[in-house]
Amino acid sequence: MVLASPPLLTLLPAKLKLSDPLPLSRLDWAIAGTTVSTKTPDPDGNLTSHSTFYQWISSRALCDDSGFMYPRPDSLTLEKGSMVNPATGIDTAYEELWHDATPTAVPGESDVRALVLQTEDDKNGVRGSVVRLGCHAQGLIRIGEEISLERWVWDEGWKRTIRMGNADLPIEKLLGEESLKEGDAVDVGGRAWKVIEASGKDMSKL
Repeated sequence: MVLASPPLLTLLPAKLKLSDPLPLSRLDWAIAGTTVSTKTPDPDGNLTSHSTFYQWISSRALCDDSGFMYPRPDSLTLEKGSMVNPATGIDTAYEELWHDATPTAVPGESDVRALVLQTEDDKNGVRGSVVRLGCHAQGLIRIGEEISLERWVWDEGWKRTIRMGNADLPIEKLLGEESLKEGDAVDVGGRAWKVIEASGKDMSKL
């Protein structure tokens, strides 16, 4: 699953309860950032959508990656590109398959609620990003070399399905609220998280 930000790639052992904290050794890669897409000729000269993901946070070293996007008849999109392989330090070709899921609203909400929050303190090596999109919410924070992350899913109620690390994230405070708007801030453990995007709010509840 990829939300607006950040994607989290984790390896789940079969017998682990979803609410249990996972060791960071189970994390493959966690990143947050933005994507910019343009129409560009691919290596064969065909005008194709070309996407570049600009990483803002990464559980590895920051490294922007880009690729050409090829829609397939099975509703998946094949991405072909290159990026630095963290194991070798060499720019290496890759292929990935993407599925663009349609977000759905939580029962009782009039629209798909979307929220993006960020926290930043570059002097102390802190960057964090949290996204809620409809029935899904997830977040990532890096403090120096320490990584913490969470994922929540609506399933007849909000349930945390993944947690790693020890830092506090504001996700639980966001779930079910209707008052947050762009420019607001949420305090968690003395750290301010600023709302940089907000949509799908039910104005009748304000």
